[in-house]
Amino acid sequence: MKLADKGQKRRTALLFIVLVLLFIPCVVSAAVLDRVVAFVGSDAIMLSELRANVARARAVVPDITDMEVLNTMINRKLLAVEAKKYFPEENDEDALVRDYMDLKIRALVTIPEKDIRDYYNKNKTNFGNVGFEQVRGQIEKLLEEKEVNRRLRDQIQDLRARAWIKTFPDAIPAGPPALK
Repeated sequence: MKLADKGQKRRTALLFIVLVLLFIPCVVSAAVLDRVVAFVGSDAIMLSELRANVARARAVVPDITDMEVLNTMINRKLLAVEAKKYFPEENDEDALVRDYMDLKIRALVTIPEKDIRDYYNKNKTNFGNVGFEQVRGQIEKLLEEKEVNRRLRDQIQDLRARAWIKTFPDAIPAGPPALK
């Protein structure tokens, strides 16, 4: 009886080894589904996030590169981290960035009347027969947006100088299904 038990144990062990060896190629050939393409401080930006953002961006700007989108994502993360200092209860990144821009950038922008008139006088030919008072509001909005964008660029440059950012461009596969 002991010989039969010993033979049974041997067959069971052999069957187990064969099954393990059959599944090893499946494990070894498994593809990486997602990977880190950048760190902003301790926050990771994953390839899947980048792909989703690139798809949305290319719907508007078809020739935008992956690295341009990645840099935009990094900028948004930096702004969101900074905004969290002012709005700790807010969890939505879009709302954080919007509220921060309203509080720390837009609220500080005022365009002097002289600048609005100067712009009108320098670009009078573009307005045709339309008088200053009719386009004053549009000019003011245009000049405000230019100033907001300038201040935003300065703010992002400052945040980038103080932050730890590491990108992994080699982690971004070229060509479909990955993005260029």
